[in-house]
Amino acid sequence: MKRIFFPVIVFVFLLTACAGVKARVPDDTYAKESQVVVEKWIAAFRDLDAEALLSLYSDEVTFVDCGLNFTCDVEDLVNLQGVVPLSFRQEGFKVETQSYMITAFGRFAVLQVMYAEPPGIPTSTPATVILEFKDGKILKEMWYY
Repeated sequence: MKRIFFPVIVFVFLLTACAGVKARVPDDTYAKESQVVVEKWIAAFRDLDAEALLSLYSDEVTFVDCGLNFTCDVEDLVNLQGVVPLSFRQEGFKVETQSYMITAFGRFAVLQVMYAEPPGIPTSTPATVILEFKDGKILKEMWYY
């Protein structure tokens, strides 16, 4: 038994390390529906697909960006339709999701990401993103750096 334990632990560790984004999702229908939206959100950023990202937003979406200067910028869908394609075309723009969790009943998701939008030298900044869902769409997206 002891001979098997160590190789199994190593295998599980390697499998976990190679699995990509870590996720915690409750066993709940609404949480699973929100997980589908989160996975599409992650893919849209990975593929720099502005159209795919914009399709995830509710018509009433509010986007809140709280940066390092202790102020928060607020955007609506009309503004995002202009800003998102421009950002995605910017050289060096990148959002890489490290992990996420979805709350009970799937109303919110919290994501840990690395964000880079350089003018000049690309740098990555850790950020926390909170998504709020309503009717299978993102109602609110809040970024904190």
